Amino acid sequence: YLIERQVDNIGHFPVIDLIKFTEKKLKFKYTSAQASKLTDMYLVRNIIAHNTGLVRPSYIKQLPPTIKVITNEIRLTDAYLKYMAKNIEACVIRVEKHVIKKFYISKAV
Repeated sequence: YLIERQVDNIGHFPVIDLIKFTEKKLKFKYTSAQASKLTDMYLVRNIIAHNTGLVRPSYIKQLPPTIKVITNEIRLTDAYLKYMAKNIEACVIRVEKHVIKKFYISKAV
């Protein structure tokens, strides 16, 4: 139950709080480039998930320049989706390596 509640709470964090949470709990630091990319991708994700792809006028300037908005609808290219997948994978790999090193590699020799 406690784990489920924690996961539910984390799932509602804004991206900056997710980054801070990871840094605090795992002592893991994203690069500034990774944090910036994650922030951009999180905005895109939220527009799709919560606004069915409709972009509020105040969000248009926050979107990466490679993303087009036509008649208030977000338009993603295959290239951008591949870019997102590649960058998320790179972040996950870095976190996994950090976790393995921190918790699973024996320090005693």
